[in-house]
Amino acid sequence: MTEDEITNLMHERIYTSFQKTLANKIWNTALISEEKDSKITKLHGLNLGIDILKRPDFSNLSLDQTVSTTLFVRPYRINEYSHSEYYTEKTTIEPLGKNHYIHFEFPEKISEAILKILKENNNT
Repeated sequence: MTEDEITNLMHERIYTSFQKTLANKIWNTALISEEKDSKITKLHGLNLGIDILKRPDFSNLSLDQTVSTTLFVRPYRINEYSHSEYYTEKTTIEPLGKNHYIHFEFPEKISEAILKILKENNNT
């Protein structure tokens, strides 16, 4: 997707999902945030990420195998993610989309998966 296509899709989703007054607030907040981000010359958060990766215990970290996870992946990456560090005994893999922006294309599917995990964990 081009940047314009992504912007148009986001705009459409926001104005479809929310009442116009709230959609206007969300859209204007996003535009203001984007403008602020474009003025930042120093990459924020980068040093923190590098410091975490350098810690000796980082390579020993793993995801608890009892944690429910849902992985949204492009269909050709199913096998890769079924062997990844994100996969647990309670993982569901959802193949979606043809590009990196599945959260823009399938917000309902992602919302359903989040609600399902929350409900499952609320009952335990």
